[in-house]
Amino acid sequence: MGKSKSSRNIKKITQQECHVDWMLACPDPTPLAFFRFIFPSHRIKASEKYKKALDLAFKEAVDEELRNKFEEMKKSANEARILEDWETWMQQKTA
Repeated sequence: MGKSKSSRNIKKITQQECHVDWMLACPDPTPLAFFRFIFPSHRIKASEKYKKALDLAFKEAVDEELRNKFEEMKKSANEARILEDWETWMQQKTA
């Protein structure tokens, strides 16, 4: 009994890797879009996760256009923007 051999060989993807993969694939990785993806309940943790995923996606991006997109997102994703997107997310979540 227990797990089958094949299920033990499946690579485990961390939550952070999932967030970075989403960033790399998302056409517009705004804080609001990220909040919709991860469905957070705490603003500070959500903000930290967004910043970390954005930073890692920037480092992992090999395409120059993608790197430029992440660089622009890093510039525009200041605390005020993140807070504004958080407020929008909370309104949408409760609607």
